[in-house]
Amino acid sequence: AANTCMVRMNIDFEELQNSLRRRGKLDQVPTTPVTLVFRPVNERVEVVQLNQDSARLLALCDGAHAVSDIVNSFSTGEAATLDIAADKVCLFGLTLLHQRGLIVEHLH
Repeated sequence: AANTCMVRMNIDFEELQNSLRRRGKLDQVPTTPVTLVFRPVNERVEVVQLNQDSARLLALCDGAHAVSDIVNSFSTGEAATLDIAADKVCLFGLTLLHQRGLIVEHLH
């Protein structure tokens, strides 16, 4: 979607926020690779932490590829979800990203 910024970090942002709220020890916040998306919402900036599969999907949504291309690219990679077909994970993930306003549908 327009006006979004995707950033990769090595700290669990949600846990960092929780630790700051409760004045916890910051050195106990898990260091794990995460992807954050920053986007404007009603004159504020919303921060969304994505899981690994959602981040891969969002990176594939460049506006130049059809959904079938995205599904094929995603399906040939490693999906973090076990026992579910990669194409189903992909389509579900695309639906969630769309519902959250992180991607928009382009009709050609």
